[in-house]
Amino acid sequence: MLNISKIFIVFLLVAVLVFSCRCNKDKDSTAPLVTVLAPVQNQTFLVGESIPIKFTVSDESRIEFVQIALLDENGIQVLSTITLHDLENEQLIEQILPISNTSLLSGVYTLSILASDGNNEKGYFTKIYLQELPLKRRAVFYIGYNQTNYSVYKLDSTNTSNFAYSLSGDYIGSAMDSRYNHLITCGGFSGKFQSTSVSDYSIYWSLLPVGSTYPSFRSILSSGNIIYVSYNNGFIKGFDYTGAIVYNASTAVGIYYPQKIGVSSNYLLSEQVAFVGGAQKLVLYTLPAGSAVQEANFSGSVVEMFPKNASEFFIFYNQGNTGKISLYEKAGNGLSYTYPFSLGGKILSVVQITGTEYIVSASNGIYKFSYSPQNYSLFIPGIVASKMRLDEAGNQLILLENKTMQFYNLSSGSLLNTLNSSDSLVDFQVHYNR
Repeated sequence: MLNISKIFIVFLLVAVLVFSCRCNKDKDSTAPLVTVLAPVQNQTFLVGESIPIKFTVSDESRIEFVQIALLDENGIQVLSTITLHDLENEQLIEQILPISNTSLLSGVYTLSILASDGNNEKGYFTKIYLQELPLKRRAVFYIGYNQTNYSVYKLDSTNTSNFAYSLSGDYIGSAMDSRYNHLITCGGFSGKFQSTSVSDYSIYWSLLPVGSTYPSFRSILSSGNIIYVSYNNGFIKGFDYTGAIVYNASTAVGIYYPQKIGVSSNYLLSEQVAFVGGAQKLVLYTLPAGSAVQEANFSGSVVEMFPKNASEFFIFYNQGNTGKISLYEKAGNGLSYTYPFSLGGKILSVVQITGTEYIVSASNGIYKFSYSPQNYSLFIPGIVASKMRLDEAGNQLILLENKTMQFYNLSSGSLLNTLNSSDSLVDFQVHYNR
């Protein structure tokens, strides 16, 4: 009887082993096969058009889904995904993918087709080239102050001006994200740091100021796709369009606070001031790590800082009522050049044309500054502009003077248009189509 039991157990084990081997043999281990017929490798499309997609997909069992996406050079999805479910095990598929994201820039993108049979999946990739839309100005959003509160107005493409929305609290600066259609505004003591949709004026995200003895926020700067803000508590933070922190650097917390900043491809340069005594210095930080590299003594009130190249910055600042232009070099850890002649007035605003060419608004007119060849010459006489920015699409210089916004030809300096406001105008941003 015992022998019969042993024989039965051995038989059962052999049967299980055979069944298991057979299951492993029958298990599907092959991903679906995709053959892309269109588009072809390196085919060019214009942003705003559509990509006609044609491919065959096949599998020995079934196809659970196929997913179509367009990725940028960093592998980030830039258009809505197309997903197809429960397909036949051999099928020709034709789809149209609209290039609806009008902010996409020229460059190489990847069309990704991911196919799955439920057990296995595989991606197939085709490189294409997108040509960006010509840059166009959609609107100018300007901020006015009526001695009570700050308001945002929109000047549209037909030169029609309308009230957009009000800002609560005080105001120190702004930035525009044309790619995601957001106007970012920043207060100091009481105003929020917030991102507002320029489509429906809804608040996308916001941060409240903290404390009242000192301003929470000191300055704001947009560079690339990052909005940098100097905090009174000693931090410099960078935010993406969602409001997520993507950069962080710090000063000697509690001893110095950061003021104006400039950003190059490799570094962030910060003007910093001591809480006690007012001593000043320039501190250089790495991008994207936020590590302090070096610091140098400095004296003056910075208006703007612009990168000349990856490791040099032009600094436009005032010492009392006298404007100064200096070049900061990482290699020498300090100012290697200062424009040797008097500017004849206090600097109010600056815009960058190239790494070595600038337009400077001073208390005695608007000037053009060139580093090489060295030159500082009157461009628009008799105008004292509190704020200037470029309209890159229209080759225009836009400026604010008291209650007017004026538009000038960037090449000739001739006046093109003037907008009058009942508010005192403090700032503005140009909104583009991308």
